[in-house]
Amino acid sequence: MYDVAGADIFRVRLLGTALAAFLPPVDWRGKLVSEQPGLLLKRIQRTLVRVVAARAPLRAVGIQSSLPGQDFRSLETCYVPLSANGADIDIIASAAQFLPLDGLPQ
Repeated sequence: MYDVAGADIFRVRLLGTALAAFLPPVDWRGKLVSEQPGLLLKRIQRTLVRVVAARAPLRAVGIQSSLPGQDFRSLETCYVPLSANGADIDIIASAAQFLPLDGLPQ
């Protein structure tokens, strides 16, 4: 879950354990996505910008990890923009489903 502070400014509000397993072991809460290193976070940043611009949910599917050492065959994520006042997007919620190499969903 990400707080939206501008068209391209996002702070991590909540990060689930499945996604956290793919990132460096730090407390991500409150951190700006754009200021964090790594290919995965840069892709998340671009996706969040697209969700705000489209003002609609977005489904992202990856068929192979571009990160070395990852053991999943595919990844599907849904990003949903939320608004407290019905006009301004202030939170983006997301949920991810990993399909590991053994084929059993996580």
